[in-house]
Amino acid sequence: MYIKNVIIPKLQNWAKSHPKMKFIVIALITVYLAIYHFFLELMKNKWKYTVVVAALLVFLISSSFSAIMQADDKRLGTNQETEEILTADSQTAQFSIEGQEQVYQLEEYQSVSEDSIDDAIEETNTLPGETVIINENGKESTPEFEDDWKLILVNKQNMVPRDYKFELGTVRGSIQADVRILGELNEMFAAAQKDGIMLSVCSGSRDYGRQTVLFDKKIKKYMARGMSYFDAYSIASQAVTIPGKSEHQIGLALDIISNEYHDLNEGFAETDAGKWLKEHSAEYGFILRYPKGKENITGIEFEPWHFRYVGVDAAKEITQQGITLEEYVEQIGMK
Repeated sequence: MYIKNVIIPKLQNWAKSHPKMKFIVIALITVYLAIYHFFLELMKNKWKYTVVVAALLVFLISSSFSAIMQADDKRLGTNQETEEILTADSQTAQFSIEGQEQVYQLEEYQSVSEDSIDDAIEETNTLPGETVIINENGKESTPEFEDDWKLILVNKQNMVPRDYKFELGTVRGSIQADVRILGELNEMFAAAQKDGIMLSVCSGSRDYGRQTVLFDKKIKKYMARGMSYFDAYSIASQAVTIPGKSEHQIGLALDIISNEYHDLNEGFAETDAGKWLKEHSAEYGFILRYPKGKENITGIEFEPWHFRYVGVDAAKEITQQGITLEEYVEQIGMK
């Protein structure tokens, strides 16, 4: 009350004697009166305002906590999505003819001759009528898959069985394959030689480690061209089979070239050797594994050099019907 009864009247008198300071004095008096009446009202209803202030504080604290939790959830979700992309399995890399945008103009990346599937075809020095050497001890293998080993399906959806075992035999130098197919392979090469075609195997059985090296190298090649890991993975899986899902790991797949054409590209299909294999390979139990026009079924681009042993009967049926191994095993009820 002292301020109201003593100080304010003095300020009023001072303002009258100093007209230039009048507005400042009025402002000070107004602020004081506002503060005075605010605290007076607060004291009269202190419990009601205390409850209101407490409610506001609880609301502000809970809102801040919710915002923090949402931000953490969002970061966690982003990290999980990133991890799923980086470990994407082969199914996300499925080749699709209808979705041409996935192909990224494969022609640009398809020059396999620069670095073949083995990234280094050994100097073939193919001898006329190259002879396939059956394994040194000539032992008969005892496969665990006696009934269906010839038709075992390995692709992006079907991994090499963990308990699958087979005996390797030497094709040429360090190149090996399942010993059970070498006899018919040798007969096929001999028949081709009689027709003036000199065939040679440039890649046979590969273990998981070798397949991983080839696949990783292909991914790095595409990433060096500016692709993301996911895009590079998708394209690489169309040119080099994903480790654990390659027929080369079961010893039944061979990459075959001739002494006149060493490049692993579509041009091989137009050579005498490529045409001869397409016409006669089934007679010896082999099929063109990744034919043109079937990419949406096999998941692999056309490879006229890649042949798979399935046995004579199955090979003839598959070739006559113009179907793939995937379609055949489903047709006979093995899938």
